[in-house]
Amino acid sequence: MCTQKLSFYFLASILIFYSQWVDASNSRREDSLVYKLNNITEKEKSFTLLSELIEHTRTYDPKKAIIFATQGEILAKNKKDNNWLAKFQLEHGNLYYVLSTYDKAIAKYFEASDNFKKSKNNTNLIQCYNNIAMIYDRIGEFNNAIDNYQHAIYQFHVLSDKDKKKLNHFKPKLYNNIASAYNKSNESIKAKEYYNKALEEAYVIKDNSIIGSIYNNLGIIELNENNFIKAKDYFMAAIEVRGKDTISESLSATYNYLANYYILINHFDSAEWATHKSLSISEPQKLQELQKASHYSLFNIYNAKHMYKEALAEHITYKQLSDSIINTQKLARISQLKVAHELEQIEESNKVDKTRIRYRYTILIILLTALLLISILIVRLTKAKQKILNEKYNKLEQDVESKNRELTTNVMLLIQKNQVISDVLKDLKALKGDTRKNNKVTIESIVLNLQSHSNKEIWTEFELRFMQVHSNFYKNLLNAHPDITPTEKRLCALLKLNMTSKEIASITNQSLRSVEVARSRLRKRLGITRQDESLVKYVESF
Repeated sequence: MCTQKLSFYFLASILIFYSQWVDASNSRREDSLVYKLNNITEKEKSFTLLSELIEHTRTYDPKKAIIFATQGEILAKNKKDNNWLAKFQLEHGNLYYVLSTYDKAIAKYFEASDNFKKSKNNTNLIQCYNNIAMIYDRIGEFNNAIDNYQHAIYQFHVLSDKDKKKLNHFKPKLYNNIASAYNKSNESIKAKEYYNKALEEAYVIKDNSIIGSIYNNLGIIELNENNFIKAKDYFMAAIEVRGKDTISESLSATYNYLANYYILINHFDSAEWATHKSLSISEPQKLQELQKASHYSLFNIYNAKHMYKEALAEHITYKQLSDSIINTQKLARISQLKVAHELEQIEESNKVDKTRIRYRYTILIILLTALLLISILIVRLTKAKQKILNEKYNKLEQDVESKNRELTTNVMLLIQKNQVISDVLKDLKALKGDTRKNNKVTIESIVLNLQSHSNKEIWTEFELRFMQVHSNFYKNLLNAHPDITPTEKRLCALLKLNMTSKEIASITNQSLRSVEVARSRLRKRLGITRQDESLVKYVESF
């Protein structure tokens, strides 16, 4: 017992000593970089040193890293260097992202993306879009996430061949990310499409880590869609790929997915084997999330096999791991909130030149007030203009309606006139049989003259009045159907006035049957094939 206590204290002493040594080492490196920064005047070297300080301090003191990022932004603004300004804004955003302060992180990323555009730095612009998309993904705004991933992919395509080679490792990750966003949006077809694109790119660069992840993701989709054979094939492919590189955490996850597959098809012995394979990897590595998933699978397996004692033991272990993970996450979140609060205090305490800031705010308020007044004036002028336009439009509508009524009245008068002429012609034809030969020729001439003059006069007057009201009708109709005949064009005009077949027959001196046949031919000419589609409504649309 004493020996165990001595061993414990000895180990604790070593850990404390190691922690102090690491802290001292970090402090020495930081002091060295700060000293160099304070004693240098060259712009590029100053930016490089600040970048090194951010990289160095982010691991053990994110507050300092953010302070150095802010210092870098101020220096870059003063030097009017958009590229370095964007780099510091990107680092600033990354630090806020780690602290889960997503509103500040995304604001920095947007600022960085604007400045990378100005400096034409497409390489870093890709990272900005990707990080913006990741935040949208985290907060559940998947459409915005997809849009920004697509922006990143577009920027990748416009890179030079040299820059593309440098970022080859990033392309499959982009496709994988966009696939994940589609999957979360329940668009599995799109998700599979982009996972397969990611797979192709990953094979090009021979990245077994991401290849295994993509196979896992494809397997999960197929499993959710009950495509069990495909799901198993993907999980086995992931195991084969990951087994080559012995990527412990990823391989453990794959065995867990495979176990879920076996559970769903009721192969509980195989599920138990896969779960123990996962645990054999996750337990030595202390991968609690994976252990938790494995113990929950074992609980379900033993429960299904009626091994209730073992199932209870597995559920207890699962609950203990869940509580441990939750407590760890709570502590991490408390630490993040503490750092975020301290940063807010630092930002408040580091405000300089309050008078100048108040002056700027005063100017800004004046400008905003002026803009507001101008906006109100523009809105009022717009409303007044709109009112005048509405009045003109209403008057035009009334004029058109009045002319339509007038046109319809004239057409009806023409119909009546035509009917009278038709009656006279019938009487003349009847008289023709009772007259002498010399008079028959005269009567025949009168009949032909009346028929010709009647048709010509009716259509001349009709088309003149019709064009006054519907000036663009024939133009629009001919643009859509250039092969339409003059007779069909006239029929369309009469239908535009919503005239019945009987009225059309009267004005055109045709039988009702002939008009119906003409309407049927017109439907074919205009391409109206559906029985429920109205010919009149189609013609009225021109």
